[in-house]
This record gives sequence, structure tokens and C-alpha cells, in this order.
Amino acid sequence: MAEMENCQNCGAECPSDANYCAHCGQKFKPSSDAFVDTLYGTISRLTPIHLLILGLLLMTIVGSLSEYLLISKLSFGFSVFLVVLTIGGGLAYLGWKVYSMSSIRKFLLRMLIVFASIGASLFIIHIFDRVLLYAFTDGDEMVFYRMPGVYVASSVGTRRVTIENAPPYWLIMTAYGMALSVIGNLAQRLYIAISKIAY
Repeated sequence: MAEMENCQNCGAECPSDANYCAHCGQKFKPSSDAFVDTLYGTISRLTPIHLLILGLLLMTIVGSLSEYLLISKLSFGFSVFLVVLTIGGGLAYLGWKVYSMSSIRKFLLRMLIVFASIGASLFIIHIFDRVLLYAFTDGDEMVFYRMPGVYVASSVGTRRVTIENAPPYWLIMTAYGMALSVIGNLAQRLYIAISKIAY
């Protein structure tokens, strides 16, 4: 005897291998399709602010554990992440404003374009930062400077980053990113209000 499951539409018991509900006629979706639809619905409900906060929380965790990670040498400073956060968050924000698409394939294509744009912005900032390093550093000269909770030593084309007090620094970045997202929302609402008045 086949196992019984409850219909999600009317609650009637139906065989687990049935394609339709005998009571209301609701079509049952394969578990794989149901999972994809659930995942798509969850992602679609995420706003840029939610994504930004999730990303910042992950960055906070990574920052807190940075002294235990094997990342000890970067070709660009952690200060650049502030710029990347601003540009990347803006691109994601604009990408999310594209008219909603019913096709999952189109949705994933849109997300690919957004994240590719973020990657391109990161690469451009990386090149710009290397140019600055070569422009302001001569030979083997070492340039030392500080940021909140971060100690940085630079030489030609290389920048070593040591986080002395990671949690406060990354918490400051979290607050900074959340402030940016709020400012972005307020700016968008102001733009919409002005557009309605103008037209």
C-alpha cells in the first residue's frame, strides 16, 4: 500500500505517488521542482538590504577569525573593501530594480550579470590600487600606516595586512554598510518623490 501524504491545498490524504489530488484536483509537483520553487521564492523576497546585511555578517565572522586564517598577504588593502562594498552594493541594488522576471533562467542570468559587474568593479579597483602602490612607493621602501584595528605595511606591488583587533573593525564596517543601505533606500524614495512631482 502506498504511503499517504496530505495535500498542501486542501489537506486531504492522497497517495504519495499520485500526480493530482483526488479531492481538489491540485497538481503535485516533484520534490525537485518544489525545492526549486521554494528556493526561487525565498531569493526573490530578499531585498538588497537583506543581501547586504547577510554579506556583512559573513564578513564579520571571517574578520573575527582572520588571525586564524591563512590569508596573510593581499595585493590590495582592506580599506578597498569599503569602496567595493559601496560599488557592489549599488550594482546589486540597481540589478534588483530590474522588472521582475517569471523565468528562473532569466532570474539567474540577471544575478550572473549583477555579480559579474561586482567582480569587474573589484578588478578595476585592484588595478587602480596597484597603480597607486607603484606611484607612491620607490624601490624597496616600506610604507606603514594604520586603519581602525588594522596594521598595514606596503612595498612595491605588495601589501601585507595584519588585523590586530578584528571584531571592532569589522563591526564598524557592518554599521557602515547598514548605514549605506539605509541611505540608498532614502535616496531612492526621494528620487521617486521628485520624479512624481516633476512629471
